[in-house]
Amino acid sequence: MPDYRTCVRGDKGAVLRSFSFSAMDDEQAIEKSGTVDGPLVEVWQGERLVKRLEQSVMIQRFPRKRF
Repeated sequence: MPDYRTCVRGDKGAVLRSFSFSAMDDEQAIEKSGTVDGPLVEVWQGERLVKRLEQSVMIQRFPRKRF
């Protein structure tokens, strides 16, 4: 089983956290990394970047009610 690494990067690109794990293939590694919270998550296998996952932030604005 290949070894993978998930890196969580901050807004300025610095690595905030890094996790190592095993997965059967790239697809499973991406799926496992999708549960990690962070603005930018990268999946690596050795020196090869597998996928970059950017968190999409949705801001919903609600109209103010007047009473």
